[in-house]
Amino acid sequence: MVDSRYSFFETFAFIQKAVEQKTRVKLFIPIVLTILVLSTTGTNILSDVAFRNAAASPNLPNDRTRIFVNTTNSTEDLSYQITNVSIIPVISMRLDYSNQIGGRDIVPGRNTFSFNLTLNASESLQGASMVIQARRNTLGINDSINFTSASAAGGSIQIFDTDLDGFNDRVSWSGNLPPGDFNISFTGNIIPGVNFDENLMYMNLDEGLTYCIYVEYNTFTGITFSNRFSRGPIREGVEMVQLGTWVARGFIKNIAADTTYILSGWELYEIGNPVPVLNSSLTTSISPGDTRYTDWYDSGLADKPAYFSGSFNWEVVWGTSTYRGISTSTMDMPVLYEMDSWSDGTAVLQSNTAGGRSVAVNITTRHLGYSGISINSASINSTLPRFSFEGVPTTWTPSSIRVYYSNGTGTQDITPFTTFQTQNSGSGDGFVYAEIPDILSATGHYMQQNDNIILSYIASSPASSSNQNYTFATNTTLVTLSGTPVTKRIQPYLTIPGVVIPAEPGGGGGGGGGPPAAAYADIVKESADAYFVTANIVRVIVIAGVIDSGDKGIKDVKVLAYVPKDASLDTSSAALRIYRNSTRTWEELALDKDFMVVDRGLTKIGKDEYREYLIKKVTPAGSVFEQTIDMRNGDKIEVNYKVSIPFGTSYLLTRIFGYNYYQDKLIFEDAYTPVRRELSQLERLQIEEDEWFQGEALVGRPVKWTKFFRIYNPNNVSVEEVIATKVFQDSLNVELAEAGLPERTKLQLRGGNETLVNWYARLGGNERKTYMIEADTPPVLETRREITVLESNRTSIRIIVNMTMENFARERYSNVTLLFPVKKEKIIMISDPTVTIEEFQDNVKIIMPGFNGLEVRSLSIMYVETPPMLATTLNAIKFSCSDSAKVTIIVVPSEAELDSYIETEVVGPEPNLITSHVEIVDLKGAKPYQEIRIPIRISLSSFPSGKYFVYTKFNRNFVTILSDKKEFTIDCPGRDLKSVSWMLVLAASFLIVGFLAIRVYRKRSYEKELAELRKKVKEI
Repeated sequence: MVDSRYSFFETFAFIQKAVEQKTRVKLFIPIVLTILVLSTTGTNILSDVAFRNAAASPNLPNDRTRIFVNTTNSTEDLSYQITNVSIIPVISMRLDYSNQIGGRDIVPGRNTFSFNLTLNASESLQGASMVIQARRNTLGINDSINFTSASAAGGSIQIFDTDLDGFNDRVSWSGNLPPGDFNISFTGNIIPGVNFDENLMYMNLDEGLTYCIYVEYNTFTGITFSNRFSRGPIREGVEMVQLGTWVARGFIKNIAADTTYILSGWELYEIGNPVPVLNSSLTTSISPGDTRYTDWYDSGLADKPAYFSGSFNWEVVWGTSTYRGISTSTMDMPVLYEMDSWSDGTAVLQSNTAGGRSVAVNITTRHLGYSGISINSASINSTLPRFSFEGVPTTWTPSSIRVYYSNGTGTQDITPFTTFQTQNSGSGDGFVYAEIPDILSATGHYMQQNDNIILSYIASSPASSSNQNYTFATNTTLVTLSGTPVTKRIQPYLTIPGVVIPAEPGGGGGGGGGPPAAAYADIVKESADAYFVTANIVRVIVIAGVIDSGDKGIKDVKVLAYVPKDASLDTSSAALRIYRNSTRTWEELALDKDFMVVDRGLTKIGKDEYREYLIKKVTPAGSVFEQTIDMRNGDKIEVNYKVSIPFGTSYLLTRIFGYNYYQDKLIFEDAYTPVRRELSQLERLQIEEDEWFQGEALVGRPVKWTKFFRIYNPNNVSVEEVIATKVFQDSLNVELAEAGLPERTKLQLRGGNETLVNWYARLGGNERKTYMIEADTPPVLETRREITVLESNRTSIRIIVNMTMENFARERYSNVTLLFPVKKEKIIMISDPTVTIEEFQDNVKIIMPGFNGLEVRSLSIMYVETPPMLATTLNAIKFSCSDSAKVTIIVVPSEAELDSYIETEVVGPEPNLITSHVEIVDLKGAKPYQEIRIPIRISLSSFPSGKYFVYTKFNRNFVTILSDKKEFTIDCPGRDLKSVSWMLVLAASFLIVGFLAIRVYRKRSYEKELAELRKKVKEI
């Protein structure tokens, strides 16, 4: 088969050979291409001959072996380039997409994305098809997106759930492509935490299977095959017999499984004479297991033997050829990133007197999205409440409005780059609106992960004689560079104690200022921040103040620090200080002297586990009362500490609490400080790679090589990495498997002089996995066998077998094993002194310690057989529906078995083992110590699928002298099981079938048998 392929960035073509059965091997494959003028073919091919030493399908029928091509890149290239791309119809793919809320990024919650795919064909293409495949199983069995609709300007379009998990992961279109642009639209939903692990904050939509394809059933270049040639394994030799004079003939036997040869002529040569003594141009076929002979030639020599050699002109019968031109446009689906933000606010009472009150409002918004997402515009809209919770109208006036940019290493005033709008809370709520339209111009860079924008202003209003509660509700919005907005709403809460307002003079009995408000005390957060000091260590700083309208203050103030269970607080880094309003100074407390940090273990806050640390005053030994921190109006407490955090977003909670005398209860103020440690800053996978390990090298079978990879993911999150592995250039098949899983993935070969396969290793956090790559390389094959009977008598037959074996691989093999059907004690001599022999069932293993790449080696084996002898051979071990099985029974009787018979029975399939065929052959009239061959052909057209057994018995007087067993399988799905009637079997047992006796010519010491043999030869 020739495949011409085009992709948007690459044009290549290749030639492949497929074998219908796993056991077939083709050898010596030169393929002549129809290239008339190399300079005008539009390819980089340098020769019109493509070749391969061996092609096979070692794993599945019709597995394809690529044929080598001589190109400008390599003399043995696996593919050739199409340099004239103008002859190829081109399809390009362009994808535009957006989140329906704006931009191209993901936000927390449900996201609906709209996609517009534009296909552009260079010419009108009939019968194109397109597949959009989203990544599957990105969070458990959940897929990366759920496609909800699809439409196209023409053709047929559908959405599918390919893995039946409730998520439509594929859009499929087919139809005719007009030249120019053709639009396909589809939509889909993505929910963080459902479609992907939100801890990652990114999601790769690509499965690597998105493409548009157009197929023509010819090659774009016009290249076809003008000639194909191949050969397979044979046995070839010469038979000689002394019939007064020496006569000889050559033979060739097809020993390939399921492969038919064409014999188009032969010659018989006398050694030393270049002119054949006999020849023929008659064409005939040779089925598997069949033998063809030359004519007999009488040398005319009586005493001194002559030597002869046969020459046969033969080749494999090829199947049909297919040609395809494929234009493919592939496209990577996008990687989508999640944007998130954190907003926090404080409203701190600055002053509260009869003359009025002022509140310092600080709003912070932080970038907590993926590190690759940048922000260039932001807005903050803070409400000035018209009414308190108690329904009292208030006029708030904003002033001292500033905007700052903070990134943990410093704070920058960007007020000049900010646009403001303000409104007092008169007839309704007022507001302070700040917009930073161009952060890049304001700071010199975009807003990055963990950076803050802070709005600060003062809100002033008249005093109130009663305690009032207010919320300065605020919306913050960060907009990514792609235009995706993330909005968060916060509600800074503040209680303002009432003050005594003097009554206005005069008025004659007018109302006074009223009684003083009830005393009020609270802890109020003033600021909270967290920033990185090293790659995984964050410093947390929290400041809180005390409001007290009386004189009791807040008693026994302590701090609780909560960090995620996978984080840890460095207790030695903790610092604590107190601001005393009465002295306007900060008091530094010494760790382990003035205060201490106590690890109180794990606790739950909501659904999440945190580790709790208590920070409190140290009580000296022997003290009766516990030492406490007491704070009054205007006092402040500042705590800071370092935390080692894991990957992802961590929410660090600092709680400051104490006793409120006025309410007789503990009160607290919480400060959440989120920080994100970016997951993309990952360590590479740690890979230990073994050397290639060679499996069993059995003559006639491809050799399997194995390489193991032990991989460890040092990160706390999932990591996927592409690994390129060099494999053997003549690899027939390469597969990847993960230890412990039955699935195997076939890998595609890439490259010319250096052949590579690419594969993915995907590991969870801190996970270890073992992967295995297996590669099949061409086998060592027995390509020639000559059998000569040296001597025979009543007690033994001495035979020598001369074999030629060839390694069709480039690799050196160790311990190449030949299974030889003779017991060890019967072997007299093996020509190679380096081999070892091992018993193996009824055979021996002849093990050759080393076999170089492409080496041709001869091996001679001399052994002895003792009559009587029985053997059964099959022309194949696996058959299809319409095949016929050819069973050959070889028997050599002694004088005691001349009135014996051969019984052959086929039973199966497993587990039923019903008799399906029976034949009986009478040996009456056979001569002792002469070989008899009985061929039986069985049509399998009615046999159901399964495993069968052939039982052969050499019987005399209903007693079995020798027996043999062979097995084969039939692969014919859907055929019903049918049994053979036992009546037919009984009838067959009385049927005596004629037999064919072809003699093995041996030296004889008596004239009667010699005369009979001469007569037979003349008849032939």
